[in-house]
Amino acid sequence: MKSGEEYKTAFRTHHGLWEFRVMPFGLTNAPATFQSLMNVVFKDQMRKFILVFFDDILIYSKTMEAHIHHLDTVLRLLKINNLFAKFNKCAFGQTQVEYLGHIISGDECPVLALPDFTKPFVLEVDACNTGICAVLMQDKRPVAFLSQSLSRKHQGLSTYEKELIALLLAVEKWRHYLHPQHFIVKTDHFSLKFLQNQKITTALQHKGLTKLMGLSFEIQYKKGVENVVADALSRKMDTQAVVDAEQCMAISQLKPKWMEEILESYEGDPEVLKAIIALSTNSDAGKNMSLRQGILRFKGKAWIGNNVQSKVDAIDQVLKERQIMTKTLLVVRKNLKLASKFYGPYQIVQKLGLIAYRLKLPTTAKIHPVFHISQLKRKVRGQKIPSIDPHICSPEGQPLVGLVVVLDRRMIKKGNKAVVQILVQWANLLPEEATWEDYQFIRSQFSNFVDLEDKF
Repeated sequence: MKSGEEYKTAFRTHHGLWEFRVMPFGLTNAPATFQSLMNVVFKDQMRKFILVFFDDILIYSKTMEAHIHHLDTVLRLLKINNLFAKFNKCAFGQTQVEYLGHIISGDECPVLALPDFTKPFVLEVDACNTGICAVLMQDKRPVAFLSQSLSRKHQGLSTYEKELIALLLAVEKWRHYLHPQHFIVKTDHFSLKFLQNQKITTALQHKGLTKLMGLSFEIQYKKGVENVVADALSRKMDTQAVVDAEQCMAISQLKPKWMEEILESYEGDPEVLKAIIALSTNSDAGKNMSLRQGILRFKGKAWIGNNVQSKVDAIDQVLKERQIMTKTLLVVRKNLKLASKFYGPYQIVQKLGLIAYRLKLPTTAKIHPVFHISQLKRKVRGQKIPSIDPHICSPEGQPLVGLVVVLDRRMIKKGNKAVVQILVQWANLLPEEATWEDYQFIRSQFSNFVDLEDKF
């Protein structure tokens, strides 16, 4: 404190009247005043080899010789300006220190970038069931992070509303960075992309757009697999919650590539975008229309947009994944029972009770003709049936299938061994129902395999 002005800090206790001899940080503007003093004292050394946050002074150097010289400079400046450091709170010659809650070392650990107000900012937001997060970035480097858990009330909100809350909290926290220049918002929730154009129907939308007024920004869709930083922060569990639960469990969800292709096909399709905006705020907005995981569906079937190239890519990807699934339906087992599928149509001969039917099956069928209603499917007029009758079975119930030709060969890894597999075309099955089987297993089961292998 300045000599002669200690009385300005006087306060009364049950022991009497007291005055501060050093500046208390609890006074109004005291932290800002002290930080201003530090900036003036170290103005020539700041960010060259010293960082100062209030009374935390960090001196960093590339070599020990340079560090000794820098330390001498800092201590000399403190002495000149009549500033003192408590010895038991100091650490010298350290290779690793804790500074502002972060462990800093010389091992090239990640450091937040300093903001450059001549360049645009990028704001990435994400939300999960229990938390939200945001990352402020420039030139693909993080400037600041935000992570916050959701209350029980907010955990019951829709994904769209959680993502919007994450955006609003991030803008409110970093408004001093984002205003007044243009910035970009990236989210993995496709519907949020149309926030600025959709009709306001909820109180949260009205509140959100009010907070965003006066800001220049655009919202871009970013695939979930690319939004790794924000996604990881939003799913980080609270430490106390982990202690209470004594176990941290997670559920991983696979997202097929064709879903990403369908989302890209919506670009530039005004009809689809209009429907998505309406369904985002009102699930009953469209007749027979629904919105799940950002995919527009009509009567439960995915709607592909009019973006031609993306439309072709989406269809190709669906067919490719379906082909891969079909080729692996038959796995190596001790018998060759086929995967379950529907056959027919067959005439209903008799209804047995409320939930069972007797069907008129072919004489070659080796199965009981009475079926539970859950095992049947109504024939739709014009529907194409891939197989008219079930495959002929042996008395033991095994399908009588035979090899026609070997189509392809590959080598895969099973455990620590390399296993040869072949793509087999089966008798009485469609060409697209060819399956990958282990070479040694097929050779042991079929006597004519050698002749077929020669043909391949």
